[in-house]
Amino acid sequence: MWEAIYWLVLLLFVVSMVTELRNLKERLKDLVRGIKGVLFVPVTMSIVFAYAAFLVCIAPQAVVGGHVLTYFGRRFGVPMIVFAAIVCLLLNYYEEKYFRDSVLDVVAWAALHLLALVPPTLIPAIFFMGLVFKKIKETYGLETAYAAHFFHNVCILGLLTYLTYF
Repeated sequence: MWEAIYWLVLLLFVVSMVTELRNLKERLKDLVRGIKGVLFVPVTMSIVFAYAAFLVCIAPQAVVGGHVLTYFGRRFGVPMIVFAAIVCLLLNYYEEKYFRDSVLDVVAWAALHLLALVPPTLIPAIFFMGLVFKKIKETYGLETAYAAHFFHNVCILGLLTYLTYF
């Protein structure tokens, strides 16, 4: 059953990506305009590592893997990681545009990660990162928040790749 759900979620990612490919050039321009967002990646990655340490201390058996892209990354290797990066490139912009106006929007955004089969134990960390992205958007603008979010996800993909293959 889980495999069917993984395939359905992957199909949703593929459809989303294909419908957004026409905006690829604009998203690349947005990344360039917001390049200083890369300076915030250490902050968001610190949340990831602090939360991981917290989970290891209080609930060592908590599920921290299982994301649909991790599942397919193990099955299809590097092409899947590249696909995931393209999905992030195309869709993170909309996450920043529509889910950073209020704390309630950030809560909804964090909960939506469950649809990508992110384990529920990770939703609090995603919420706190969303608050950081919200503050970046309020202070520096949409493009900077988008770049911070995209480069954060690239680091997460790199970390998942490292943990999967090494």
